[in-house]
Amino acid sequence: AAAAMDEAAAKAADAKQRAEAWYEKRARDLVPSEMKWDAQSRACGGNALKQFSVGLLAGACVSALLVPRRPSLRAAVTALGGGVGLGRAWEQCSQQFVELGRELSASGGAGGEGGGESGDGSA
Repeated sequence: AAAAMDEAAAKAADAKQRAEAWYEKRARDLVPSEMKWDAQSRACGGNALKQFSVGLLAGACVSALLVPRRPSLRAAVTALGGGVGLGRAWEQCSQQFVELGRELSASGGAGGEGGGESGDGSA
């Protein structure tokens, strides 16, 4: 059993090392503006997961306190909470990408990729 655990740990360490090498290679291939977009998209993904979870938890708490013995209504209120959390994350992420697009287009680092988002009049 110990040998199997050592082998699994070695495989996990090898996989981690390969993933780190892949990310380093990818980072060398990206230009600075692409690196900023990549970092922003990763941050938005984490934020969306966190906001969705908080929304689900808040919806579950509200449904447990206000909706007695109706599982379908409790599920609906909980799902509404999750939707509100995702909507909030979407809005925050959208605003952050608009600001990043403006920053990159002002510095000349966007090339032509980010200019359309900041100049469409939606913000």
